[in-house]
Order: sequence, then C-alpha cells, then structure tokens
Amino acid sequence: MKDGKKKDEEFYNLESFDLVIGTDLTDSEAAAVSRLCREAEKKIPFVLIRQYGLIGTIRLDVHELCVSEMKLYQKNLIDLRLNDPFPALKEFALNNPKFNLDEMDLNLHSHVPFVVVLLKSAEKWKSAHEGNLPKSFKEKDEFKQFIKS
Repeated sequence: MKDGKKKDEEFYNLESFDLVIGTDLTDSEAAAVSRLCREAEKKIPFVLIRQYGLIGTIRLDVHELCVSEMKLYQKNLIDLRLNDPFPALKEFALNNPKFNLDEMDLNLHSHVPFVVVLLKSAEKWKSAHEGNLPKSFKEKDEFKQFIKS
C-alpha cells in the first residue's frame, strides 16, 4: 500500500509533465489544476477540454510571456526586399513585354502584380541614383512617392 501511495505522489508531481490536459473537470477542479500548473517551476501549459453533445470548449492556460521589441523608427521602417530578387522573378518583372507600365491605361495597370511595379520602380530609381536603392528614411519616402506617381 505504501508503494502504491508513493507511485501516486510521483504521478501527481506535475514537474514530470510537459503538458497537462484536463477533460470534463468541475470548475473547482480545473482551477486547482490550473493553479498547480502555473505554480510549477516549469510553468506547465494546461489545456481544459469540455464537451456537451456537439458543442465543446477548449481553454488554454499558459504562463504569460511578455515580448517587447523596441523599434525607434517603427513607423518609418520599410524593408522592400528588392536588393536581390531571385533570377526568375527579375526576368518575369523586368523583361516581360506585357509589363510596359508607361504605356498602360489605368485599368490594365491595376492588374499588374505589385511586385512587378516595385521591381520596375526600383530599377528606374537605381538608374537615377548611381545604382543604389533608397537608404535613408527621406529617400524611402521619396521612393514611395515615386511609386505612386
């Protein structure tokens, strides 16, 4: 009997689990298990599942994890990822005769994939700026206006 009680205590030691799932627990039982999971050193996630016929609920109780990412100029950060497009995309966008943006009417222009517009605009920008894409925030704002025009 003592050995059985010791095994029960080991089983209920939540530190040995990575996840605890409870089904059809009463509110007080669920609250107790949730508290034990949160107080455990590992902060074990607890999933509570209840089913009533065709209706069910799933509740996930995990330790809060606060992630703070500070970006000084978050509003102005723009990464256009145009500095090195893969070859097939570059060929598709720059050498396709269907994408002559200067000769298109507004309706046709509105159906051109935006990445094509970006790559063509980037090429025009580079030709006017010694082969460089916009670097400063001011240049990036100018480039946005250039694309809109």
